[in-house]
Amino acid sequence: MNRRFLTKTFLILLFACFFYLIFVFKSFSGLTGGAINVSLISPSDNSFVNTKSINFTFNVSWNESIVIANCTLYGNFTGAWASNQTNQTEIVQEKNGINITLEDGSYEWNVYCFNKTEVYDLAENNFTLTVDTESPNYSLNSTDSTLAGTAVSHNLYWQDDFGLSYAIFSFDNCTGSFQNITNISLSGNSAWTNFTVVINNTVGCTIRWCAYASDTSGNWNATSCLNPFSYITTNALPTLSYPWAFPVSNTTYEPGKNYMFNVTACDANGASDLASITFEWNGQTNYTYPDVTNVTHNSTCLNFSITLSDLPSGNYNYKWYVNDSQNEWAFLNDSYTITVVNVPSPPPSAGPGPAPPTTTVSTTPGKAVIFIPLIAAMSKANVSIQKTEGIDLTQIAISVKNKVTSVQINITKLDAKPEETPALVNVYRYIRVDKKNIEDENISEVKIVFKVEKSWIASNNINPDTIALYRYTTKWEKLNTIKKGADSEYLYYEATSPGLSYFAIAGEKSIQSCPFECCISEPEYYDKPCPSGYKCQNHSCVAIIAPCTEDWICTEWSECIEGKQTRICKDKNECGTTQNKPEEERSCEVEKPTFAFWLGVVLVVILIVIISKYVAKKIKPVEKPKVEEKPRKPRRQKK
Repeated sequence: MNRRFLTKTFLILLFACFFYLIFVFKSFSGLTGGAINVSLISPSDNSFVNTKSINFTFNVSWNESIVIANCTLYGNFTGAWASNQTNQTEIVQEKNGINITLEDGSYEWNVYCFNKTEVYDLAENNFTLTVDTESPNYSLNSTDSTLAGTAVSHNLYWQDDFGLSYAIFSFDNCTGSFQNITNISLSGNSAWTNFTVVINNTVGCTIRWCAYASDTSGNWNATSCLNPFSYITTNALPTLSYPWAFPVSNTTYEPGKNYMFNVTACDANGASDLASITFEWNGQTNYTYPDVTNVTHNSTCLNFSITLSDLPSGNYNYKWYVNDSQNEWAFLNDSYTITVVNVPSPPPSAGPGPAPPTTTVSTTPGKAVIFIPLIAAMSKANVSIQKTEGIDLTQIAISVKNKVTSVQINITKLDAKPEETPALVNVYRYIRVDKKNIEDENISEVKIVFKVEKSWIASNNINPDTIALYRYTTKWEKLNTIKKGADSEYLYYEATSPGLSYFAIAGEKSIQSCPFECCISEPEYYDKPCPSGYKCQNHSCVAIIAPCTEDWICTEWSECIEGKQTRICKDKNECGTTQNKPEEERSCEVEKPTFAFWLGVVLVVILIVIISKYVAKKIKPVEKPKVEEKPRKPRRQKK
């Protein structure tokens, strides 16, 4: 065989093996997740969709030495786990999709990708999907009241096969224009929506209301708003009852004895709706405020009382009447009778002693001075201020721990805030209360009754339920304040204070033009964003009805580093949700060399050995010429 031909043949084989090794190493460098790697994209795991046409998307990558034959969608769509549909378009090393139609239900799915030799791979875990195209259903609509101006609960019962998510309440409040008022989150397959709102205080107007709800797949049911529920507002008459029977018949009269008559008046619209109380005595005399005093019983009732003294012997009858802000009257049908028996007074003592000192109240415009000669230990002094003269305090009750004498209380109306104090907002009155011969440390509590003009409340848009008394020591502190009653001009309140110093009467603005503190650039009241589920539109909070559809785009997977690959995904629609977000991290491993790799290595080694032997045979080493050794001279022997 020609030497040149053999040499060329071996060189060609050598280069072929060399390029084979490059191909093998290139095939294994930088590949992750095996020869074929499948990852599922959407619908994301445990997701809910509200359409029957589903596009199942996935990513697949493979070695350059592999030819992908097809990718097949597997799932339990018909009950058993089985193949469903194979891709209809060419598979590429990026996002692929298989579209099928499913009925409502919950399913598991995965994608199997095969090469030409039936080697396949699938995603590490199956994904779960729920198809739900049915909106929630409602029933059992009801309201717990129709009383004008009161808090009314509007109730609906919702059901959904796959899970409820959200509900929004809307009503027109007798205006004819619907407005979304409040919302709640729902869960489970059934739930009540009980929306409680304060309704219009106009009696006889028609209120329309509705609610719409969504499920976990984003299906909304708004049919109740196409045909709203409605009711007509009504007004409840006030009621009267006797909390206890006192005085009783045949009461023995004694000189100086006081007789207290009591009644409880209630109004479903709240105690503040009680306008006036009348005590009819013996069919002739009518007593009203301030002769009749009241204390708060609860949010809807007041206890009224009147005290009569030194009644002559005889029979007396009495009756109570009450009316509300709608000028509707109520009275007790029975007229109660008492009998007073006169008992002779004891004989006078030998001589009159000095009269004990008494509590006195003197008033001038903007000022009142109270003198209390004695308050016994663990006792209370109750002082009424009949002529308030602009100071707006009508009663002070001081309870003490230890005995005090010659107590003086000076009450002064201030035209502006005290210089040493910060300002409060929505202030009706600043008041300074000075004291002598009594210290705060000896005061158990002080109950202060004050009044506020109704005209001031209305003109300043103040919520009456927020009015309170504030006290200043080192800072303004809001005192516990309750509403006591009302007359034609004033609302009356009672506050409890631990001591006496500077006071302020103040309230908070009513928020009526917006259902939430939202997105209106006005000081103090409307500077907060809309709540979850709402967006700001034309300076109002409007419910987000249509759900936002996520549309994710992702970068390529990174190289496999320490067993992990990463990428970044972004929602083009910026919905703010991650329900269908693709995975951004997955595990991986560099594929280990297989039989083909090691076969190539062996072939190259064998070829190198053959070539080496061939070269060694054809190229003989040059032999060095031999050098003849000269004969040595024989050694001379010693004699």
